[in-house]
Amino acid sequence: MPTLPQKISLEEVFSTKARVRIIKLLISEGEMNITQLTRKTCLNHKIVSSNIKVLSEKGIISTEKIGRIRTCKINKSNPRAKLLAKFISEWQKRL
Repeated sequence: MPTLPQKISLEEVFSTKARVRIIKLLISEGEMNITQLTRKTCLNHKIVSSNIKVLSEKGIISTEKIGRIRTCKINKSNPRAKLLAKFISEWQKRL
């Protein structure tokens, strides 16, 4: 039986620059694997992986493992994730 995503506060989502970078990239690029996220965010693999784990556990992103590659994308079935994606997209448009 799949586990339900845990609740996440706004502070948790925006608590690290790494999470913000990851979320922004997934919103603009769509689905990406960990290596792509590592390269594009200029963060090391461990930092990206640990933040992906938190965001995934909280239901903000969804991950899928295909062989040895894990892909990530914004979890559009989560209303908070959809709202977050909309907020960041609008914010980016106004810069």
